Amino acid sequence: MKTRHILNLILVSIVGILIAFTIYEPGRVQNSDVTLVSNYDPQKIKILILERDGSQILKIEKEQAHWFIRKPFDLAANSFQVNALLSIANNHSYTQINAQQHDLEKFGLKNPHISLHYDDKVISFGGTDPLNFRRYVLVDNTVHLINDGSYRYISQDITKFVSYKLLPDDKRIKKIELPGVLISKNAVNGNWDMTPKDNRVSPDELSMFIERWQNVQATDIKPWLADELKQDTVKSINIQFADNSELALVIIDDKSDLILGKNESRLRYELAETIKEKLLRPAESENQP
Repeated sequence: MKTRHILNLILVSIVGILIAFTIYEPGRVQNSDVTLVSNYDPQKIKILILERDGSQILKIEKEQAHWFIRKPFDLAANSFQVNALLSIANNHSYTQINAQQHDLEKFGLKNPHISLHYDDKVISFGGTDPLNFRRYVLVDNTVHLINDGSYRYISQDITKFVSYKLLPDDKRIKKIELPGVLISKNAVNGNWDMTPKDNRVSPDELSMFIERWQNVQATDIKPWLADELKQDTVKSINIQFADNSELALVIIDDKSDLILGKNESRLRYELAETIKEKLLRPAESENQP
């Protein structure tokens, strides 16, 4: 019993020393009104870059009012996810530490695992505080302590930053070739024609079918693995837009959910089973509510 009592006293003393070190550490200031980046206006940011282990893995650029991923693929960005990235700079800083008075190694900031760039402003993410589990981040010459949610967010797979919309917003379909059927816009009357013709489907229903393709969104996006497709069973969908650009899609799976692959980006888009038939078979469009 006496030994246990002594051990308890030792543990209490250690915790007290840690707390004292945290409170009285040189250069440490607590200010309830501080954010990571002062005078920050997200509307002025033009480029977002995410680095991991010193290598650029994601680059997002603003073009007019829209965000586009430029690296590692060229696709529209998920606006919700971009806004979440932009909001990180406004994170509340619980504690500020003068970086010049400390060895950054002890904060995990000498060689940070992840850095987020807002134009020329950089936020580097280090380790966590052992007492409150908040994350150390470096901005300019100040180490901040923030809640850890932002670190977990920017650690997610980069496919999460891709727009879930399958087709570009600024392109209109002119022709779509599906397995066994071709739908194209009649240059004379502007109606949609289907080859081979199906009397069950009217031009208006074909128009609804095209509009469904124009606005379809995936439920999830993941990297497309090379061994997911057998070459002897490849089925494809080819779309031509009004500006004569084209998009080739590969049907990776259509047994339950519809999974489509984009060749250039090597991404797979998962679409809900409830909409599968209405995207692959125009005759089903007449049953669309």
